[in-house]
Amino acid sequence: MKITLLTIFCFISLNTYSQKLKKYNGEYKNGKALYEYYEDENYDRKYHGNFKYENDERNFNTVVFGAFQNNIQNGEWYYKRFHKHSANSIIILGNYKNGHKNGTWSYNQTSEPLLNGNNNDKIKQNIYFIELKNDTLINNFSLKNVNGQFNSKGHFLGKWTASEGNYKFIAEFKKNTLIKLIEIKKSTGKIISKYIPQNIQWENENFYLKFTKNKLGVYGLQTNYNEKIEQIRSINRFFKLLDKEFNPFDSYDYVFLKNSNINLPKFIFKKEKK
Repeated sequence: MKITLLTIFCFISLNTYSQKLKKYNGEYKNGKALYEYYEDENYDRKYHGNFKYENDERNFNTVVFGAFQNNIQNGEWYYKRFHKHSANSIIILGNYKNGHKNGTWSYNQTSEPLLNGNNNDKIKQNIYFIELKNDTLINNFSLKNVNGQFNSKGHFLGKWTASEGNYKFIAEFKKNTLIKLIEIKKSTGKIISKYIPQNIQWENENFYLKFTKNKLGVYGLQTNYNEKIEQIRSINRFFKLLDKEFNPFDSYDYVFLKNSNINLPKFIFKKEKK
């Protein structure tokens, strides 16, 4: 009986929406869009159904396909941005569930120098995949400049490496807590900073934002003020690099593309004396 009532309710709801649904085809955020919608009691538009967006700029084209259910993104979404006069393009493909990124997302980037002269050898293609649960990165991933692993809850696991330009980072996590971070200049091998707190009885705390407030109570930092500041800068640079790698494409180039989130790890703090 419950199933019958639920089926009838869903049928009535869908039928109500189908009677109210309207289509729009026209200008939208510096481009054009074709989508279905209905109006609520305050006459605000609510997306419901297929959505298509195109933006024809001077040198670039952007195309977005997807679908909404009661003003919430659901199902597969496709984003493509390509250069009109070269092979440069970005294709992003993934699924939303109740407005959040879920499952495997793919990023396909083709790069070509603008003055390539039709030399296909200089065209590069990078394809990588990330897994998400409600917008948060989880499990294994494959990126160009970062190697590491999350668990199913988005917690940091084991050894990580990351690089940017002439600098590389080596990090290690235990129970989602940073226990090692070394920044090295690749060309010379010079160690820029080294953070390796000793094994002690410690408390950890989700404290990354405190770095931006110059809170220096982290256990394991150098006693020399300049070295301490360099350690903090390295930690900030490392996590900013991760954010950049996991969100490599400016979301303002696409409509309805949400950023991927990183569950920031914990850090070892000095215990305050009571």
